Amino acid sequence: MRPWSNPCARKGVIPSFKNDPACETKVCRDFSINVSRSQLNIDENGGFFEKHLNLGWFARWSSIVVRFGTAQFAIQAITSVTGLLIARNMDLHEYAIYSIIFQMQFAIFYLADSGLGVGLKALASRDHESPERLGSLLSTTMNLRFWFFMVAIIPCCPLVVWILKQNGVDWTTSLMLCVLMALGSLWSQSAALFSIIPWLHGQYKFVLTRDCLVTLFRLGMVLILLVTKLNALTLTLVSGLAFYLTAISTRNKFFEYATKQSAVNSSDRDVLLSYARRGFPNSLFVCLQGQIAIYIFTSFGQTDSIAKISAIGRITVLSGIVTHAIGAVLTPKFAICRTHKKSVSLYKFILGISLLSFMPFIVISYLSPGAFLWLLGTHYATLGEELTIAMLVFSASQISVVMWSLNSSRGWINSHSFFLIPSTLVLQILFASMIDLSTIRGVLLIQLVQPVVAMILMSIDAYHAFHKHDLETLTS
Repeated sequence: MRPWSNPCARKGVIPSFKNDPACETKVCRDFSINVSRSQLNIDENGGFFEKHLNLGWFARWSSIVVRFGTAQFAIQAITSVTGLLIARNMDLHEYAIYSIIFQMQFAIFYLADSGLGVGLKALASRDHESPERLGSLLSTTMNLRFWFFMVAIIPCCPLVVWILKQNGVDWTTSLMLCVLMALGSLWSQSAALFSIIPWLHGQYKFVLTRDCLVTLFRLGMVLILLVTKLNALTLTLVSGLAFYLTAISTRNKFFEYATKQSAVNSSDRDVLLSYARRGFPNSLFVCLQGQIAIYIFTSFGQTDSIAKISAIGRITVLSGIVTHAIGAVLTPKFAICRTHKKSVSLYKFILGISLLSFMPFIVISYLSPGAFLWLLGTHYATLGEELTIAMLVFSASQISVVMWSLNSSRGWINSHSFFLIPSTLVLQILFASMIDLSTIRGVLLIQLVQPVVAMILMSIDAYHAFHKHDLETLTS
């Protein structure tokens, strides 16, 4: 039947059974159905740009990332102001002590995790809509985490007390710092585990609200300490309280999606332990890598260098705003995506935006380092070259973190698990024989090796998984 034989078609309208009863005929009905199907095919296929460039998808998610990134920029600005207030007003020796505690807290966090976070994320992404399943997963993970944490503090606490004594801290203060360090690490890891489910459900507003309130709390406490007593002990206490507030608020949000009292699942326990067996060697290695600067500068008796390299880190954090936004907004979408073409596009998009976001900071730190260093004060005015290298180290580290987040959400960690340690050690030994490790520049160059090796290995894992179209399962 020709469309123009329909009286409604000649009038240039699509028949509507509700609005035009006169057109309620078989001819009109058939014509309406054909037009609707034709429109549906057009919408599904899209135009050239939608089909080949995915501009609509790109624009939508870019808009979300920009909005989240703008809010995150405000939060990071407050964080940076807090860090700069600490760096400018804190005694160099006290700041060095706080840096040691912070690094050891980081070590305990990784040792207590040892792949549990990866396992929870991989398992939860399959059943993120089932409250009973999520509650059981959390109970099983927290049960294992408790024992991993107890094992982690056994070597770390005596080590940190020894390092503090080497830097002139008395026994009482060392023990108090050790206790606060352990509690802060426990609360920070709890917050990380609780965050996985809100992360998978795309709770951006919650994340922003939580981070904003905790950041303002920390800034307010630091301002109080500036007029009372700002030292390593009081600052460690404030950091611990900030972790505690984060953990409590995130725990409450977690249980909006999961049942509270669930039994430990033996099958999930075995799967999590398998992730831990693969993850523990690398977690231990990353912990040791994070302490390189402390070990080297302590052996050379350069406590001030620890404070300087930590202060530079306060500046480099400014460049990580976009990657933080991407990790909160887009990575969960990749974790639950099961379409090969869309997963490949999303993976490339996330890495591309991450790389581009660091370029302005690297260029400015190279051409005009003083634009950043004046924020730290006169103690750090001569660290121009070191700032550029530190920015490269931080950029590589953040990109490797993004890749790790993407790969680990699917369990693609084979090459990374087996080859990270030997590859990194061989290259670091090679570089150590050619550079001066007694300088900040030398230590930063050594620290650059590990994230670069990690990026190469994770690229291999991702290529292997995509080549196999291994998207329905979470293991490669």
